[in-house]
Amino acid sequence: MGSLFSIFKKVDHDDIFSKYEFGEKLGSGGFGQVREATVRKTREPRAVKVIVKEEMEASSPVNVEEEVEIMKLLHHENCIRLYDVYEDQLIM
Repeated sequence: MGSLFSIFKKVDHDDIFSKYEFGEKLGSGGFGQVREATVRKTREPRAVKVIVKEEMEASSPVNVEEEVEIMKLLHHENCIRLYDVYEDQLIM
């Protein structure tokens, strides 16, 4: 992955729980789900997309790395904003 995530702070999976407090599931799809989250330090609300790699690789026509690259480029008031990318062996 190298350069793709170079502008994001790469952290271990456990560290995501020290930064975010997770809430209810907002929705789910073919290879993941979206959950409510709150930034612990600022109390700002977020939505977190959790992708199960094994399910994604088997059924997705979309390349996650491409999706992340596109999301990094989007800066518009009507589009969601990508804040962080976390990854471990099972999820992204």
